[in-house]
Amino acid sequence: MNRQKTIGGPATISGVGLHSGQTTTLNFLPGAPNTGVVFERVDLPGRPRIPVRPESAIYDPGAGRRTILRKNGAEVHTVEHVLAAVAGLGVDNLVIEIDGQEAAEPTDGSALPIARALQGAGIVEQAAEKRWARIPEPVTLNRGGVEIIGIPHDGLRISFTIEYDSPAVGTQVASFDISPEVFLSEIAPARTFVMHRDVEILRSQGLIRGGSLDNAIVITDSGILNEKPLRFPDEPVRH
Repeated sequence: MNRQKTIGGPATISGVGLHSGQTTTLNFLPGAPNTGVVFERVDLPGRPRIPVRPESAIYDPGAGRRTILRKNGAEVHTVEHVLAAVAGLGVDNLVIEIDGQEAAEPTDGSALPIARALQGAGIVEQAAEKRWARIPEPVTLNRGGVEIIGIPHDGLRISFTIEYDSPAVGTQVASFDISPEVFLSEIAPARTFVMHRDVEILRSQGLIRGGSLDNAIVITDSGILNEKPLRFPDEPVRH
């Protein structure tokens, strides 16, 4: 039987939100079987909980470039790296205490520091059987120039294509059969990236207040502005 997993003890990360520039701390705590992944806004009255479920996801045109989850008026923002680490390591049940609206951005701009923190707490099996979502037939979503296709498969394989008019990026394709080992070595180290021509536009919109060359790759038409080289030749598509 494939069993559910949580962490063996607490783990903590702190940092600055990519868009807000505000410092927040996330405490990761073991979750009971069948809890799922839940954010808890410890800075708000009553410590409202926000479950990581499709119905919690919202789109706010005024707060783009981030994933937002909302429940009963409470929100958490920019949780992509956190949830990538949780899913990539196969963690099913987790309570994430957060003392602000936006999740801390890892200092290097990748999901790897979060994944390592969770690993350090230990990944442990629980008595309950893991629950799976299965796609019985192909499904397609095509919106805003983005196409997502789900195809039945015994496991989880993610294939991704990006296409930019910058010669420094161009068209990149990557495909991985996801496991904790593959996630840690091939995906988690890939960092946030932004096109140089978009930086001032984003700043004028009040975004990326916590962004820097330390936690994001800035790409020009001729290469990258960062002193540190790319971690993979196709790092953007892996991110």
